[in-house]
Amino acid sequence: MRLLLVSLFSVTGAGLLAWTAVLLGWRRWLDLDDTPHGPEQPALVLGGPFAAVRHPQTLGLLLCLLAIAMSWPRRGLWALVLIAATAAVALAAVDERRQEDRFGEAYRRYRQAVPFLLPRGW
Repeated sequence: MRLLLVSLFSVTGAGLLAWTAVLLGWRRWLDLDDTPHGPEQPALVLGGPFAAVRHPQTLGLLLCLLAIAMSWPRRGLWALVLIAATAAVALAAVDERRQEDRFGEAYRRYRQAVPFLLPRGW
């Protein structure tokens, strides 16, 4: 059962990370550039996994971290995963303010419509 969960978390997490990288473009995904990667791409991405949660890349990272911790169940590793997960969520919260400053009312409406990290119904 644990192997199945580890596989599910790691594949889902890696898939979310890859999907968001494709949608945002790798430079924007790595936060090296905040401009869209193509003229047809809007500055505020609302489709794909961004329609379900505002920070799918953070959710993907958390799922991968959980898979790692479940693969090697050691207290020290769980502590590191908890620290990394806390940092990832904190960075996503900081990004919320930056996006609201940048996109204004459009981001406020998006924030009201789409949950922060977990899709509705979880």
